[in-house]
Amino acid sequence: MRYLIAAHIFLIALATPAYTAEIYKCIDANGRPIFSQMPCGRDAEKTTITPPDEIGSVSTDRNSLQALKQSNRLRDIERDIAAENRRIRSLQRRMDIELEKLRQKKNLAKNNLAGAQWEQSISAEMSSVVERYNAKISAANLGVSRLEGERDRLIRANKDPHKGTSPAK
Repeated sequence: MRYLIAAHIFLIALATPAYTAEIYKCIDANGRPIFSQMPCGRDAEKTTITPPDEIGSVSTDRNSLQALKQSNRLRDIERDIAAENRRIRSLQRRMDIELEKLRQKKNLAKNNLAGAQWEQSISAEMSSVVERYNAKISAANLGVSRLEGERDRLIRANKDPHKGTSPAK
């Protein structure tokens, strides 16, 4: 009788379907991923999701969590790089506007001693504006370089998962 019950349980376990899901991944117009149960565009990537072999598998959960953290960090880095590049362009535009205003002011200087002194003062002010904006732009460029380095390290670590990542120094 015990064997009969064990055989029934075994057959029921074999008859239970494996739970899998097929999903499609597309990229929207803003570059963000979209997931759907139906194809969401011509470039839809079909992906099959299966549960881990062991329910509650700690190693699988940790690997998935680590991959998710890396993916989120990469997304954050890309967003931060884009924001810094926009900031750099904005600083350059503001510097150009200030310099143009000073050039126009400089053109109004009279051709006499007072005009020459005023023109010299405006030239000094222009140099100061350039130095101030160049310092801000250089700092922003350093930030972009640091972020790009971190992004490249994460990408290399994703290509070689046995390597792992080390914190930036």
